[in-house]
Amino acid sequence: MKKLFLSSCVIVSCVLSTSANADWTDSIDHGWHTVKSLISGATSASSIHASSTKKVVIENWDEIEDKFTQLLKLKKDQQQAPLSSWTFQRTQDDYQEDIDALLNKIFAIISDEDLSQYQEELAYNSKRRREKNQALTKLKRQLRLSLNTNEQKELQQKITHTHKEITEIDQLKDKIISEIKTHLTAFGNHLNNEQVENLLIRVNADDILSMITVFPTIREFVSYLEKMTQDTHEDLTTAKKYYGMYVSLLELQIFIENQYIDKLKNQYIKRLDELQTQNLALIQETQNLISGSSAEERFVYQNNLRHQHFTLEAIKLYRTKLEQDLTKIYLAQSHLQKTYKVALNTYQTVDLSFSISTLIKSNTTLFDKIIKLQTPNLVEFKNTQMKEEFIKLTHQLKN
Repeated sequence: MKKLFLSSCVIVSCVLSTSANADWTDSIDHGWHTVKSLISGATSASSIHASSTKKVVIENWDEIEDKFTQLLKLKKDQQQAPLSSWTFQRTQDDYQEDIDALLNKIFAIISDEDLSQYQEELAYNSKRRREKNQALTKLKRQLRLSLNTNEQKELQQKITHTHKEITEIDQLKDKIISEIKTHLTAFGNHLNNEQVENLLIRVNADDILSMITVFPTIREFVSYLEKMTQDTHEDLTTAKKYYGMYVSLLELQIFIENQYIDKLKNQYIKRLDELQTQNLALIQETQNLISGSSAEERFVYQNNLRHQHFTLEAIKLYRTKLEQDLTKIYLAQSHLQKTYKVALNTYQTVDLSFSISTLIKSNTTLFDKIIKLQTPNLVEFKNTQMKEEFIKLTHQLKN
């Protein structure tokens, strides 16, 4: 792990405490490794494939540097703004809205377009398969009700053709999943096709996939900042600017994680709780109906009850997995927040014209120890029924 030095500056010992020293890339890595642990069960690469992230950094450096310059100015103006105002003067909350909007723009710039395209193709593929299955059901119903021999022959041909289309759709799905797997490998994650598919059926798949590609890109930006800051020599103004970009990168990662936490808590888990309440009410209603039913009706009700209990089991499993994801992101952010506070305080100290030297020291083992405490939580479906139930629940959560 490389260390960052401003070789020509003289350190002021009171500026940085020992606990404040942390490696730049380690600061970013903790969030990155935590995201990888969300899909653990796969074999993670020891280092990120450089070509994918370097391409993003090189192609977008000027635009990102400009955006970070704007961000630093907004943060400085925000500090001078009042908490509230009875006039038209801008408050700190007003500035925060601008800051969040700018962070969203930066996030969009460095997000992986290819991965988004693959996800859109996969969603369209799933939609087509549902439509073909519905068409197949309709054709089979028409065939059973038909008494005309010619019509039966024509319907059978359509059924055969629809089966062929469904097979082609499934083959295309396998190809898209394979492309996504290859793409994720380029960002340091080695998953097999089944693991990719199991990840993609979860409601938070988009968020995880975004972080898988964005976080290593953030780390790549930090790597470039390390080299550029070393080249600044005695130019403290430029060094401060680059270090300010580093602070902003930490803030961007916190911003992305906060958005993910908000979705998990206030959308996905909350919606699962609502579905569980509805399902429990339905179970109670079914049990009440069984008591006064005939033998034939009781058979139907008991069959319904078995499926309702299975759905309840799937909801609870789904909720457990999302809670595990939430716990891991909280763990990542607790450490990232500490690093951010140190980095921000250091940046503000530089802003007051203190001389600085070794801003960050190597601490390569800290985050590895934390990662070892995190348990795998990739859903490995033991049966197709549970997998299908997850797919149904995902559609309900999204809608």
